[in-house]
Amino acid sequence: MLFLKLNTLAGSVSPRCLAPVFFAIIFANVVVFLLWTNPASRASIRRRRILDDGDYQSQRHPQSVPHWKGVWIPNRNIQVMSVIQDIHSSPETRIVLPSFLKHSSNRKFYCCLHGSDDLGKFVQVPARLDYIDLRFMGELQGAAFECRVRPSDMDGFDRVRHVSFASDSCLRDPTRPMTVLVPERRTFEFAICTKVIYDYVDPIRLLEWFSFVEVMGASKVLTFYNNVHNDTMTVLNHFVKTGLLELIDFDPRNRGGVSVKYTSKNGQTPQAHHDKTLAARDCQYRLAGYDFVMTIDFDEFPVPRRPFSTISFLLEELARNFTDAAAFEMEPVLLPPAWLSRTEPVLYHWQFTRGVHIRPHCNKWVYAPAYSWMAGTHSVVPKAGYKTYVVPEDLMHFLHFRSCKPEWHRVNCTSLSQRKARREDSLLRFADKIIYKLRRLPLEKLVPPSLSSDYISKVRRDQRGQGQSYEGTLLFET
Repeated sequence: MLFLKLNTLAGSVSPRCLAPVFFAIIFANVVVFLLWTNPASRASIRRRRILDDGDYQSQRHPQSVPHWKGVWIPNRNIQVMSVIQDIHSSPETRIVLPSFLKHSSNRKFYCCLHGSDDLGKFVQVPARLDYIDLRFMGELQGAAFECRVRPSDMDGFDRVRHVSFASDSCLRDPTRPMTVLVPERRTFEFAICTKVIYDYVDPIRLLEWFSFVEVMGASKVLTFYNNVHNDTMTVLNHFVKTGLLELIDFDPRNRGGVSVKYTSKNGQTPQAHHDKTLAARDCQYRLAGYDFVMTIDFDEFPVPRRPFSTISFLLEELARNFTDAAAFEMEPVLLPPAWLSRTEPVLYHWQFTRGVHIRPHCNKWVYAPAYSWMAGTHSVVPKAGYKTYVVPEDLMHFLHFRSCKPEWHRVNCTSLSQRKARREDSLLRFADKIIYKLRRLPLEKLVPPSLSSDYISKVRRDQRGQGQSYEGTLLFET
């Protein structure tokens, strides 16, 4: 009956009148599809949900030690910093333990795996050393242990919820437990790991960096923090509230209540390098649910080249063309402070138009956690059957805004001059989008008065990005 009525109605209306309606419906569907399939939009939508570690926080045992506060193994010089389930390991359950250890220490200990809050019930398995960083010696080396359990040995529980540790037996003097983090699967998304932030980082530069990576389609930024200046912390807390940033209190090698405090003086010691490298290794497992993870610092900008408008789209294209890729190496272009041109009226990072290649120094990586065995700051080791590739320069410029280091081999900082430099303008086409993002921020609350007088007024008055919305960025630009 309904079909007859519709037929009658359609027959009484001119096809010429219905054509605009059909075109409007098709157009609306195309717009919805483009917005939904855009990684920047997907990331924005998913950030409105709870943070990845929401389940982890709600399931923490009342006695559990927070991640990165550390549990010392009795009678061992080993400190376990976090416990994370390797979601790419099957059928066994593999729990990864990013840790510090003294190289000469006895490395034998046990994991007491708990399937519920009842710590009296456990499965005891030996911990095995999976990795140790021996590139240079420190007070304690960065390392990772693992505990494996077969499904048949799970003693009736469906998954491991908490882990405590014992030097000889779980029946005698086990440690306080740590709650296992199970990463959430986030397909078609990429995250950024910035390792450790400490001391003072310029708030304006931080605001530009966060605005840029958000435009690039990053779903999440993970940062460990230690002894951060109040002005810097104000900016970080803002992006925690938006859902873009996750902050983890970084308290390594804390023994007897004595904490390590980083400053500009001790942040580059051999032990500090171990600490930061372990943070990068933690990111590999903590962010394992993402298709890609990029390990960079706050002074580094991965800039896609035309026709790509976001890093998300570029990574999807690389994944389609290199199906055996575990990671892609990004070769940096140095933009030292002395080369500031001041041609850009507002944005700090856009005032540089000259750069120079500094390979093999400061190369960074974007990697697929599912196919990478070890991911550090400057290196990635793929799993069997997978390879690493270099991102071609015609697809991405990886910009590093910092001064030249005299110890860099084959880079003569004293003779570094703009005559040897190349023109670097890859950032320019994104300036209007960054202005648009900045204008929407509460800059008066985020930029301290000592820095705000000119910057905020210039951002507010700038005509770029006026009345435009960049929430639905196109896949390609011409």
